[in-house]
Amino acid sequence: FFLRTGFGQSESYFGGKEDGKHGLAQGNGAAPPTWQQISTVILNAHKGKGHGVKIECPITRQTIKQVGILYVDDTNLWEGLEEDDDLISTAAKGQAAIDDWGGYLGETGGALKGEKCGVTIHHQSPDGKGGWVYTDQQQRGQEEGEEEDQEMHELSTMDFSVPTYAGGMERINRLPTNKADNNLGLFARPDGKSEQHFEQMKDRMTTWTAQIKSGHIPARSVWMSYNGQLWSGLRYGLGACSAPVSELKKGLTSADFYLLSNLGVTRSITKEWRYLPAAFGGMGLYDLTVETTAATLATFLQHYDDNPNPDIPEKHLSFTINVVMRHLRLELGVPDCPFQYDFHTWGHLATDSWAKAFWEKLDELGISLDFKSDNIPIPRRGDKAIMHLMVKMGLRGRDLLRVNRVRKAQEAMFLSDITTANGRYLERHLLEGHWIDSEERLLGKHRSKFIFGHEYPTAADFKLWKKYLLQIAPLNWMLEDPLREWINPTQRIWRHFLNTETMTVEIHTDEMIHEYAHDEEAGDRSNVLHPARHLELSAINKVPATLIEYDNGTVRMKQRGHRLVTEAEPIVYATFLERLLSKGGAWMWKDFECTQDLIWIVEAIRQGSLFCCTDGSYIKEIAVDVCGAAWILYCEETGKSLKGEFTEQSRWADSYRGEQLGMLAIHIILLTVEEHFGESLSNANIFCDNLGTIYKFSTKYARVSPSAKNNDILRVLRKIQSTSALAHKLSHVKAHQDDMLRYDTLSLEAKLNVNCDSRAKQV
Repeated sequence: FFLRTGFGQSESYFGGKEDGKHGLAQGNGAAPPTWQQISTVILNAHKGKGHGVKIECPITRQTIKQVGILYVDDTNLWEGLEEDDDLISTAAKGQAAIDDWGGYLGETGGALKGEKCGVTIHHQSPDGKGGWVYTDQQQRGQEEGEEEDQEMHELSTMDFSVPTYAGGMERINRLPTNKADNNLGLFARPDGKSEQHFEQMKDRMTTWTAQIKSGHIPARSVWMSYNGQLWSGLRYGLGACSAPVSELKKGLTSADFYLLSNLGVTRSITKEWRYLPAAFGGMGLYDLTVETTAATLATFLQHYDDNPNPDIPEKHLSFTINVVMRHLRLELGVPDCPFQYDFHTWGHLATDSWAKAFWEKLDELGISLDFKSDNIPIPRRGDKAIMHLMVKMGLRGRDLLRVNRVRKAQEAMFLSDITTANGRYLERHLLEGHWIDSEERLLGKHRSKFIFGHEYPTAADFKLWKKYLLQIAPLNWMLEDPLREWINPTQRIWRHFLNTETMTVEIHTDEMIHEYAHDEEAGDRSNVLHPARHLELSAINKVPATLIEYDNGTVRMKQRGHRLVTEAEPIVYATFLERLLSKGGAWMWKDFECTQDLIWIVEAIRQGSLFCCTDGSYIKEIAVDVCGAAWILYCEETGKSLKGEFTEQSRWADSYRGEQLGMLAIHIILLTVEEHFGESLSNANIFCDNLGTIYKFSTKYARVSPSAKNNDILRVLRKIQSTSALAHKLSHVKAHQDDMLRYDTLSLEAKLNVNCDSRAKQV
């Protein structure tokens, strides 16, 4: 293609002069949307050919497909290992993806350059001790009799190449997992280590220090440059950093030491005083641990959604974060939010990841993060999470890790996953060895509906697992506290069932259902059952059972259990107030009373007669850190009203925040009315005397900047906007009209404003 600018068309070309495509010059306002349009077509074509990785939630089994990350000429393409793939077939898919991508670029006038391309294989192998190690970092022994893995040998001989614009193929480098390459300004190693990125940050600080030192500028200007120039650039990418706290603490200390004299600070000052904020008498240098935590927290708050819809592309990042959080939950074996647990006790059970690093930072700085997270319900009455029991029995450190490794291998979460149908005994085969070595493996690939990662426990691991489980079932594998009836759906895949109507037995495999019955011709009245037939459908009235299978193909009923619960009980809110309180922020509704039937709000919105108004207050002379708000919903036709007021104590308190809190309260009330009565509502009249608040609440938010004022309120608004259309009319009403006019001459919205203003000041 040629390049055409305001100075004319270039004489030189790239990719062949026969193809007269023209690029867009740097700085051209049409370039970004044009790049986006072309890239969208290419990405959809790539996805249409089946390329990319499947990101699957291990609990809900929802999936999305992602082919990579693009930003102008920085591109990361991904190919994933499916359940039935091996390493060689996945590598072949990767080469096919490169070939296709090169073809797309060629059709749009672009090309791949071999010297700028590389490939990394993210593959881990068991280390022989129950853990995992990146295969290309594995130290292979040279002892006699040890043979190199055939699959890895074959892979090591494979070459990867990219198609060139001339029609040939150019070989590209194989990048090791312990080396970082600059991508999107970040030096992130495939294995997640961050040393090279920190070295790059140190180099930037060293260069900045040298430039400042040679410039001979006053310390005041140096501080301005430190805050506004150096660290505004260093913060880039910290939100994606997965480095542990130990690395963060030693990340920039030496570079910080050498810049102290340029800031007018003596170098002999202790390290703690360097990073203490100036408000507490310190020097106020930026601490890498604190800054990384703040950036990661901002990223989480920006994108987290407790139940993102994978069919909406804008929610894919939220979905990915949600998947990572649920994988972390299964790795730890806990039914609720992992961030609630002590990192020093539980952290080593998790694979190194962004979520684990975030959890460690929160724990290190004592930050409590309260957010909505769907817990895994307890399946049986009296049931317990296995890992809760292990921690309660005193397991810590390596022993806890070994027991957890077996638990994951057995695809178990709760005691009910390893007990017999009646809930009284532990399943013996699950204590003494891997379930895939038992007859249960013949019935299906998995014994859980959840997705557990591959684990290879050692014999010593199983011995420890059995030792501690027998402490809760010391007599003939019998639990001291037996499990009772099912109260929630179980994630365990039950294979054996008793038909309570016909007293026949069903054995479910992944492919079919086998029925076993008594041999009535032989007059058999024992518990032994014989193969009878294959079933198309399972019986409705059945309960899980524990069977003994004999070598001659017969089975015997050993135990029967309670009827399974197939669906979780839906949450039913008895009152409007219960539903409102379930959304959190109980402090907003502490003094709010609602005893009336609020169906009148629905009718008022339909008729266009609902008027809503809010006003905030902030009296600095009384309380510098307290602001208040009052709100009211009023029906012009019936005269019915609903009102409330509240205060908030925070360091960000001011009159503007009070106005926004009142407006937020109205939006939450209207959303709750929608959900409570099952109506999609719009056309309410909402008034406020603050134009800034009206503008903010009239804006549709796809993203809220961490530096935005009152960003916590705007994030709640964004969540509401994703749930409801909220197509209401927001209008401005002039404040304090009663100062100049008689109250009885004011408009309805002005009277409501006066009412809210008075209550907001009194609250």
